[in-house]
Amino acid sequence: MVDPARKPALQVTPPKPVYAPAPEYPGFRLAVEPGGGSAGGLPVRPEGRLRVRLLVRADGTVGAVELLVSSGDPDLDRAAVTALSGWHFEPARRDGQPVDSYYVVWVAFRTVQP
Repeated sequence: MVDPARKPALQVTPPKPVYAPAPEYPGFRLAVEPGGGSAGGLPVRPEGRLRVRLLVRADGTVGAVELLVSSGDPDLDRAAVTALSGWHFEPARRDGQPVDSYYVVWVAFRTVQP
């Protein structure tokens, strides 16, 4: 017999980026590392790294971008925040219904090798 006082476990699905333009900053290549992973690709020299938390709304848009760890360069931080504000997501879901959630990423700016 099922205990009526016990609620079934919620099924939660995290948000997933569907449109994620990279920040633009002259002379730099950008790598975005979802969840703190590492970026691969062309050999480049790191120039700045920052961590941000995005509020992903239930409609898939970004409601806010919070700088958690600065790169140490306000221009790089600003470029990343501006670009990440324009991302779009397949929203997180709770029991199949879209819900607001947070998404944390590392952003790494690197100089472009000649």
